[in-house]
Amino acid sequence: MALILCCSTVAAVTVKPTLSQTPSGREITITCKMSGGETFAGWFKPDKTQVPQSSSATVRVVRVDNNTFRLKFTHVKVEEGGEYECRSRSGSKGTFTLEVVCKCRI
Repeated sequence: MALILCCSTVAAVTVKPTLSQTPSGREITITCKMSGGETFAGWFKPDKTQVPQSSSATVRVVRVDNNTFRLKFTHVKVEEGGEYECRSRSGSKGTFTLEVVCKCRI
């Protein structure tokens, strides 16, 4: 009698939160976590360009560990609103929608 053990891990990209409505000028941080052997490829802006990992950028990627990457806005602007994607190298992705509310003075 042979005993066969099989385990499978589900590859996933998880983003939290998935939606944020925030006033302009605020700091906001979104977390992306890779699991099941996924490898981080990057955070991508609504225009599909990659977010830099530069420490001087107002929107940047911060690596927490090998599986966790944060998208950090230091001073969010209205024009930065839209859908952001956290992608793995295999093509899996998680999305985050940012709605920036203008604090208008009349």
